[in-house]
Amino acid sequence: MSDFLRLLALMLSTQDNHATAWPCYQVQQKRRIWGMQREYSEGWAWVHQNDFDVQVDDDVEMQRYIFEEMGEEYTPNERYVPEQLGWHKVYYVDTWEVVTVHLTQVAAERYINANRHNLKDPRVFVGSQHRCPEWQELIRSILSFIEER
Repeated sequence: MSDFLRLLALMLSTQDNHATAWPCYQVQQKRRIWGMQREYSEGWAWVHQNDFDVQVDDDVEMQRYIFEEMGEEYTPNERYVPEQLGWHKVYYVDTWEVVTVHLTQVAAERYINANRHNLKDPRVFVGSQHRCPEWQELIRSILSFIEER
């Protein structure tokens, strides 16, 4: 009998299922989809045509950023037109994509801790395998290791 399977069975039988039948613990990361029409978007940001990594999501902060880049002191009375300097207001929608799925919340959190540097705004999301007989049978089989003591 595998000590690993006994420990896994114990973890499965004692972990918080978050009021979810047949839980699975998904590691998800945020994915931003750019180029949406304004009426279908969740937000917007100023993005420079030569450096998509620089994003400014506030008009006042945009002016401050431009003044800093120009090496000038920001004054609210003066304004630059961002579009004339290569900036574009781009609309987006944020979605969550599944990176990996785990049997336990502990394993999902470990994965995030080990791979945070490669993930964008990661989280653990509890999904349900309610209509997945393979998952349910797998969990039942693992839980049977507790009974075989």
